[in-house]
Amino acid sequence: LFGREVGGLGLGGLFQPGIAWFLIGRAPTGLWLSPKLELGYVSIGTNSTFSDGVMKSGSSTTNAGFVFGAQGMVGYTHAFDIGLSVQLGVGLGVNYTAINTTTATTAGPLPTQPTQPFTFLGSFGRISAGLGWNF
Repeated sequence: LFGREVGGLGLGGLFQPGIAWFLIGRAPTGLWLSPKLELGYVSIGTNSTFSDGVMKSGSSTTNAGFVFGAQGMVGYTHAFDIGLSVQLGVGLGVNYTAINTTTATTAGPLPTQPTQPFTFLGSFGRISAGLGWNF
């Protein structure tokens, strides 16, 4: 049959160690300020097949790499008497991303091509929302 099929899968994780200073209120309830570091890994793969009715061809591409960065957040946490806590924060952050791209086709694998690592030069908004339990 004729046509093109495209699919993909992405995996990743982000570790964000940080500390919070409570400016108003007493931990765990109140207005807080928090610097955080970012360390993450991401892998995104896409697959594509094409058929012209006679031949079928395909390719797959994987983009994988690390993310390093820092951010500053300000937010508010409210702890209810029953133990439930709700948190909302906003902030700015910058990060550096190093990604490698690997492509393979039905004709065989192509060599791994490291892309030029790039640095985000500006600050990017961050939003944090949390729901938890205090005990």
